Amino acid sequence: MSPPRASPAGLRTVALLRGRDPALRVGVRDVPPPRPGQALVAVRWAGVPGCEIAGVVESCPGGELPVGTLVVASPGVSRASAAEYCAHCTVDVRRLVCCPDTLEPALAVLAPSLALAIRALAEVPDDLDSLLLFGYGPLGALVHLEAQTRWPRTRVEVVEPDAARLGFARALGATASRAGAWRLVVVTSGRAGSLTDALAACADRGTVLVVGHDPDPAGPVSLTGLVDRGLRLAGVAGSDRELRSAVARLAQDPDRFRPVVTEALLLDEAVERLPRLTELPPVGKVVINPCPS
Repeated sequence: MSPPRASPAGLRTVALLRGRDPALRVGVRDVPPPRPGQALVAVRWAGVPGCEIAGVVESCPGGELPVGTLVVASPGVSRASAAEYCAHCTVDVRRLVCCPDTLEPALAVLAPSLALAIRALAEVPDDLDSLLLFGYGPLGALVHLEAQTRWPRTRVEVVEPDAARLGFARALGATASRAGAWRLVVVTSGRAGSLTDALAACADRGTVLVVGHDPDPAGPVSLTGLVDRGLRLAGVAGSDRELRSAVARLAQDPDRFRPVVTEALLLDEAVERLPRLTELPPVGKVVINPCPS
């Protein structure tokens, strides 16, 4: 495919598009030219489902960001559809965070999810000695790593039905869940029944944090049970304020976070891989290079 070309309406960029059927295809998409207060970003790597991007500033009419700066975007700014990825996008500069040149763009993609983990654990008591984690996808892994940063001696136990992901958790120092009652239970899994199981595993007067997922589809939560047991149930979403802290952590110790990225796909490879994510889920984070080969 030929390189993207400028047009009177702006840039025509290579994109991975969803059609009327489940299949994906490589095509082109018009990108609106940036106005003052915006930047045109050449995406180097994007996360699945495409709402996490790391790229380089190509144009910034207002001069807020130097051309060539590596940036990450706040979650949700890059795609109208969770299944589409573009090699360029126009972003409000207030939604961009600058990264050190030494930070690999494929790792910088982790910053929004790491920021969410940072926010989720920010108000947890400092004397925490253990926590139970439901789900060990990439977000679960980052919650685990953030917990280790805050409380190096804290024991992290995991509930994860997928054998490969449970093995991944063990490789990073977590253990499979055993019987017990936990003061803190963190739910990063969207699996039906996770929230119900998390509430049952939480100790009286403990806390259950639901991070980055909709409420449990298995059924409503008993408010009477929450009140009688003195449980705190909190949802955590959005993480713009913590994005700079996440970038700093990734830049300071990249080797610690590198295992979380388990698949790095080129654009053509993503056409085949992405529709199969439900039947063959990834162990960790999948990142995509949306630039044409």
